[in-house]
Parts: sequence; C-alpha cells; structure tokens
Amino acid sequence: MSHCFSVDDNVEPWRTRPKRTTTTSTTTTTTKPPTTTPRTSGKDLIFMLDSSVTPEIFGWMKTYVYNMVKNMSIDNEEYRVGFMTFGNNPTAEAHLNRYKDKESALRGVNRIRYTPGRTNTDRAIDYVRQYMFTTYRGDRDFARNLVVLLTANDQSADRYRTWEAAENAEKSGINLYTVGINLRDSTEIDETSSHPLSEYRHLLNTNMNNRTLSDSIDGILGLGMTTHFFFISNVTFILFMLCIIVQKFILISFSG
Repeated sequence: MSHCFSVDDNVEPWRTRPKRTTTTSTTTTTTKPPTTTPRTSGKDLIFMLDSSVTPEIFGWMKTYVYNMVKNMSIDNEEYRVGFMTFGNNPTAEAHLNRYKDKESALRGVNRIRYTPGRTNTDRAIDYVRQYMFTTYRGDRDFARNLVVLLTANDQSADRYRTWEAAENAEKSGINLYTVGINLRDSTEIDETSSHPLSEYRHLLNTNMNNRTLSDSIDGILGLGMTTHFFFISNVTFILFMLCIIVQKFILISFSG
C-alpha cells in the first residue's frame, strides 16, 4: 500500500495546518477528475459451439470464433463476448463479464474445450437464454443480445424442441445467427435461425474451391478484395471470409 510520505512509515500523511484568520475572502476551486461517458449501446454476443462433431470440425469452429473476436471492439465494450459448448449438456466456457479486453478473449477462445456427445441443441439455447444472458453474468440491459450458433449436424436430438427453444429465445430479444458446416439438409438450421435467412443463416462448404467462393463472396459484399486471400488454405479462407460476411450483417442490422 503506497503512502504520501518518504522516510518514516509511522508518520501520518501530509495534512493542512491551521492558518491565520484574515478578512480576505478566498474562493476554493475543486478540479473534478475526468469521467468516462457510460455506454448506451452495444452488443452482447455468445458463441455456441456444437461439440458433437469431429475434433477437426470443432477446430474449424474455434478458428471461426477466433477470427470474429479478433475483429471486434471489445476493449471499449462495444462488444462483450461469451463462449459455450454443447453436446449431451451445455457448458459455459466463459460468461459475458469475464473478458474486458480483446487479448484475453482471444486466449479464452484457445481454451474452449472439446466435449463430444449428443446434439442437444434445445438444452443449449435454453441455457444461454436462462443462465448466460443475465445481469449477474454480464448482460447489459441496453445492449443487443446476439447468438452465433455453429454446428455440423443436419439434425439435433429433437428438432421440434430446438425450434421451440429458438422461438423462446427470440421472444426474449435474442437474435440467432447460425453457421452450418457441410450440411446435407438445412431444414432444421433454417428454422432455428432468425430471419431473413440471407442475413442470419450461413452455410459453409469446405469442398468449395477458392475461386468459386471468392466470386460468390465478392458478389455479396461488393468488396473487390477477395482475391487477396486466394492462396490461403481452403478451409482457412472460407472461415475468414464467412466471418466478414456475418460481421457485415451484424453491423448493418444493429448499427445503434
């Protein structure tokens, strides 16, 4: 503990002594320390990773989340991020109030654990709504509540319960983005996502060649820049560009 003195630890801090009384009036000016304007808008975002997939695909999911977090403004609290996985049961890897800066959040992504099991997506969505988007866990009442759900399964353990859970989440003000990896049937993820699907549901095909993907992404974004990433490995390229697409829609939809 620091003190306002230099020699003897038993000496009390410097203090004002009594002054001679005069008839001259004095004015005391108090300088207030600068204050930070509190935020009135922001985005609270939870990444949901389906761990009932292969270790390889789970690694792709973590790469996707890492790339998204890397491009988010966390230090100024425009974004708060949380992470959870689900298989047999949902597991909160990090709540919204855990990370205060981007570097610690990125380290948190690397620590997300792979826990395979059944695809109980309904339990996971209910868990996020009931236990993660809460004031105690860092949810801000003025911020938009967003979920990015990543899966590689066409169907969960019970699609109707999953759809009910998604509906309840939307009723609570949570918007659901979904990312489906190598899906053969997108029926369930289409209904789980918020709508319109063109903004909220994104399908990733790791067998798509870079040139085809580059042309299609450039058409969506109008960036004229995707060929800059042409020589990156195929899956890394797809994950990186898909991050840009989803972040573009988040910024457009929730610019306040």
